[in-house]
Amino acid sequence: MPKGRIGGYHGNVGQVLSEDNQIYNFNINVVKGTIANNKEIEFELDGNQNIKIIFGDGKPKTTLPKKKVK
Repeated sequence: MPKGRIGGYHGNVGQVLSEDNQIYNFNINVVKGTIANNKEIEFELDGNQNIKIIFGDGKPKTTLPKKKVK
């Protein structure tokens, strides 16, 4: 799971600077737990290299599989 630091977090949006110096934009809707600027976090990317989920303080670092719709 990639790691990075929160930067430029203001209002509902911000950026993550990853360990390999990539910058990813995010919306607060993908955050689980609490975050703050300059905080080290773990995150997941989707197939398009966009942030899928950010794991803040207080949340387990696992994702649940999607439920199948019958």
